[in-house]
Amino acid sequence: MRPTIEYLKTKFAEYNDRLFAGALPMPKFTLTTAKRRAGFTRYSVKKDSQGNKTYSNFLIGISVLYDLSEEEFVDTLVHEMIHYYIAYHHIEDTSTHGVEYCRIMNRIVKEHGVKVSLSFAPSEEELATNLRPSWHYLCLFRNTKGQKCLAVVARTRLFLLWHAFDVCSQAGTCQWYASSDSFFDKFRKSITPKYYIVDDLDVESHLENAYYLVHEGHVIRPVKRK
Repeated sequence: MRPTIEYLKTKFAEYNDRLFAGALPMPKFTLTTAKRRAGFTRYSVKKDSQGNKTYSNFLIGISVLYDLSEEEFVDTLVHEMIHYYIAYHHIEDTSTHGVEYCRIMNRIVKEHGVKVSLSFAPSEEELATNLRPSWHYLCLFRNTKGQKCLAVVARTRLFLLWHAFDVCSQAGTCQWYASSDSFFDKFRKSITPKYYIVDDLDVESHLENAYYLVHEGHVIRPVKRK
């Protein structure tokens, strides 16, 4: 899907009430065709003679270059709403995604079950095999019975499910991938720790051009396979 301005306004109002107790005025929205940034938050800053800052003209931009899922656009929107909340309420933070940002993000995840990705931004060089591949996020492992298993995970659940499959697997057998192979189109994306038994399927042959996924702190990123 590709959202419209009206769609973003509707979702903003919904998640403003749900996550921020309606504390954020409706900002302006713009649709972009940015390749590297899914979204941004901008605003004007003015200082008075005492150095006090005033923030105004809030603008949230969402890239519609790629045909993403609704979950991915909501993830991006809520991510930008946290930036908006911090600026609007003059909250000092240690960095762009610093202590305060992570505190708000973790509250949203814990209290509302809405996952917000700090970063999942493959570089143009890493993932530009075509303009908009349909990316699948995969966990391949053997379960405690020795069966080969595949989980196709929704992007917005990567952080929540990253370690969940360790419980289902033999020690040290989980490997995560990002793949654009259409072979994986037929698998339903998981938002819970569910997986397929794929003993009879030649899954590995469809991972030849896949990237490994690496989990580092608050970031999940792809790396090229050597």
